Amino acid sequence: MSKKRTVILAAGYAAAFLILAQFDLPFSLEFAQNQNSALAFFGRCISILPGIWIGSLCSAALAMHCLGYKKICLYIVSGVLSAVTVFEYCHYADISFISIVPILCSIILFLATVYLASKSDQSNDEAVKAEWLGLLLLIITNVLLNILKMFWGRTRFYAMSDPAGEFVPWYILRPFAADDYHMSFPSGHTGNASVVMWIVYLPLLYPDFKVHPFVLKGTAALWIIVTALGRIAGGAHFISDTMASIALVYIIYRFLQNKLKMNAAIQ
Repeated sequence: MSKKRTVILAAGYAAAFLILAQFDLPFSLEFAQNQNSALAFFGRCISILPGIWIGSLCSAALAMHCLGYKKICLYIVSGVLSAVTVFEYCHYADISFISIVPILCSIILFLATVYLASKSDQSNDEAVKAEWLGLLLLIITNVLLNILKMFWGRTRFYAMSDPAGEFVPWYILRPFAADDYHMSFPSGHTGNASVVMWIVYLPLLYPDFKVHPFVLKGTAALWIIVTALGRIAGGAHFISDTMASIALVYIIYRFLQNKLKMNAAIQ
């Protein structure tokens, strides 16, 4: 992407953010009515799963290229992320952890992930770069978003007894967050969902997976947008929370692409 186009897109997104952020409270008052709706359930329980699993897949695929302790460490990371994928769903869907089912599901998912990783292209250097990109994107996104959440201290919409009196705009900081009810900005779920923008690299790992990049980008964009709407519908976030997360993850994504010297033609 040319620098001119990047600047234009960045300026357009920033303008859209500043405009839409003015409707944070009115939109939530109108839209966030039912936390149990299908859209809210998707945003809360389903949206984050592919992004976390991408990290697991990339870690397992990287392990195929390594030996010794590096191989073991990467398999452990993959296993942990497979377990996190399952247990995050259980957490948000109010399913008890005290059961053999989540453990079995974690093991099955990990084994399936390792199997899929074994089928990836092991001879392509660009594929290895893509695997590092997916893993690092997930890790850096989660670390950075959680630091910002604690530092910002913005109250979630559903935690407000008097929204008109308690609402504060996104640019007002109230450090540090005392609990999860005050970790609205930026949106962690939307950030994790935004990791799916990595799927444009799937054909690198699996050459037989012939899908047009436009379809992959469109699928990722739709997933991210529906996630953002779901988080707003559930009263967990405002428009500005979700838009800030999307922008932040995209910046991390582009930064990693440049650092890893990814093939520009694939981006």
